[in-house]
Amino acid sequence: MTTSPIKPTIGRRVWFRPSAQFLERNPTVTQLGPLQPMDAGIVYVHHDHMVNLAVCDHVGRTHMVPSVPLLAGQWEPSDGDYMVCEWMPYQKGQAAKTEAAPGAIEFKSYADGTVATGPGPLPEASPAEQSIEAEIQAKGKTAARVTPDDIQREIVEETYFTAAEGRHGHSHKNHGFDYDEPADSPLNLLTFCVLRLRNGFTVTGESACASPENFDAAIGRRIARENAVQKIWPLLGFRLRDKLAGINDPSKAEQVLEEVLSVVQHFLPPDGGTVHEAMDKIIGLVDPWPLSSRPAGA
Repeated sequence: MTTSPIKPTIGRRVWFRPSAQFLERNPTVTQLGPLQPMDAGIVYVHHDHMVNLAVCDHVGRTHMVPSVPLLAGQWEPSDGDYMVCEWMPYQKGQAAKTEAAPGAIEFKSYADGTVATGPGPLPEASPAEQSIEAEIQAKGKTAARVTPDDIQREIVEETYFTAAEGRHGHSHKNHGFDYDEPADSPLNLLTFCVLRLRNGFTVTGESACASPENFDAAIGRRIARENAVQKIWPLLGFRLRDKLAGINDPSKAEQVLEEVLSVVQHFLPPDGGTVHEAMDKIIGLVDPWPLSSRPAGA
């Protein structure tokens, strides 16, 4: 999932692709065919790759769905684990024509200190990140690794606020009054980004501006988000390393259970309980390790 080349605005139409988890949590949303998208309208824009939608399901009912990631590329059935929306084919075609034409020159600074200048829209990845990715691919490093797309797929919700807004909310919730932050308070210059990941875990990023004259809310949110994203890389790297090492692998658990069963078979007295009974007890002890089938000959 990458940033869409089309600028989302309120009122534009998109295709909504619900996930199985979303449909399970929202039983009033009716999907008649999993390969057919749902018509939706953008009602709020968080940023270029996340929007709130008014979704019309397959029987014509309207549902409000917040914080929906906006795909840049083509949706595939393998993406069904994620709730996303995408532009319609006609819109993508028009965007491709526009992209082929010379665009306005843009300037963009990135959290890693690099900058880019060129026809817009400029990519989300910094020049340094693009260079690293290109080098990895050029050298044929095709083994399992964490990619920028993996990072984007993990993000399901984004929240932004300044320290001043945070104190205002704290005062309202805990003390029953609204605290008005002075206009020149440095708390107005500190921006936070909270990213909620698919498993419910959250990461945060911050952006502080030293000079009030330089403060720009959009730039602050973007830098805070990039700083939050940097914290996701080691988390996914740790998860991938676990997978490569076979930790939490059901097949490993089954192998262990088979070895235990062989020991039970060897020492079980002829007039004792059955091997299957002993195995059931062992499974209860090591649950939730799965055992899809009993070993042959048991």
